[in-house]
Amino acid sequence: MLLTILALPIAYLAWLVVLATRRRLADVGLSLLVAVATLAIGAWEILQSRASTAAIGFLFLPPLAAVAGSLALLYAESRRARSRAVRYLGLVALVACAAPAVLALRGGERTIAKNASRDADQARRDSAYARYRLQLDTLLAASGDRSADTLEALLRRHRDDREFVLAGLERPQLSTALLDTFARSPDLGIALQAIRNPNAPAETLERIYRTHQYRTYFLQALAAHANTPPAILREIRALRPAPITGLDIWFAGNPSTPRDVLLDLARTSESIDAVRTLLRHPALDCPMIEGVAHGPAVRAHPGDADVSEKIGNERAGRCR
Repeated sequence: MLLTILALPIAYLAWLVVLATRRRLADVGLSLLVAVATLAIGAWEILQSRASTAAIGFLFLPPLAAVAGSLALLYAESRRARSRAVRYLGLVALVACAAPAVLALRGGERTIAKNASRDADQARRDSAYARYRLQLDTLLAASGDRSADTLEALLRRHRDDREFVLAGLERPQLSTALLDTFARSPDLGIALQAIRNPNAPAETLERIYRTHQYRTYFLQALAAHANTPPAILREIRALRPAPITGLDIWFAGNPSTPRDVLLDLARTSESIDAVRTLLRHPALDCPMIEGVAHGPAVRAHPGDADVSEKIGNERAGRCR
C-alpha cells in the first residue's frame, strides 16, 4: 500500500525531470500547475471535513496529483500529434486531469454547506434546551410537593420533543422506573442522559453495560455513576485495551469505586488529573497515597507542586 502511494509520485517527478532536461518547460509548467492545484484543492476539501478519519485522505493526495499531472503531460504531448484521434484523446486527458480538482472543489462546497446546516441545527437545539431548563425551573418550583408528578406528566406529554426530554432527565425528581424507561430509548443521547441522572438504579446501569449494542458509548457515565455496581466498575477497569481514554479520572472521582480499583489506579494510572482527583477521594488511605507517590503519573510530572504538597499532607495525616 505505502509502496504504491510513493511509487506514483516518484515516477511522475522522474518524468518531469526528463522533460525538463529536454527543454519541454511549457509542458512541465502546465503539468505542475495541474498537480499543485489538485493537491491544494484536495487538501482544502479534506480540511473542511469534521470526521475523525478525514486526515487519511492526505495519504492519497500525492498519487492523485501525480495522476492528474501525468494526464496533463499526455494532453501536451497529444498537441504535437498529427492524428486527429490522438488529439481527441488528448482533450479527454485534459478533461480528466481537471476532474479531481473540480470534484474536490464541489465536495468541499457541499461539506461547508452541510457543516453550516448542522451548526444552525445545533444552535437551535441548544437554544431550545436552555429555554426548556428555565421553563422547568419555574414550573417545578411552582409545583412544590407535586414537582415529581408534574415532571413525570410533562415528560410523558413531550416525549417526542428531544430537547425537552434532555432538559427533564437531569432533574432529581425523576423516579427510577421512568429513568429506566428512557434508558431504553433508541436515541443514544436520551439514554445517556437517563443513566447520568443520580437516581438511575443499579439494575438499569448493569443492563446497559451487559446488553446494550453500543455499551462503549456509556462507559464514561458508568465509571462515574455512584450507583454502578462494583463488579461492573471492576470489569470496565479491566478492559484491555481500554475502549476509551480518560476513564481513570471518572473512577477516581466516583465515591462508589471499590478500594481495589482505587489502589490499582494509584499504582498504575499515568494521568496526573486522575491522581489529583484520587487524592480527594473519601476512601483514600495510606497504601493509595504511597501508590500515587511512586506511580507513573507522579514520576512523569515531578514538578507538579500541588500534587506533591497534597501527597505530603495526606501522608502526615493518614500514614502513621
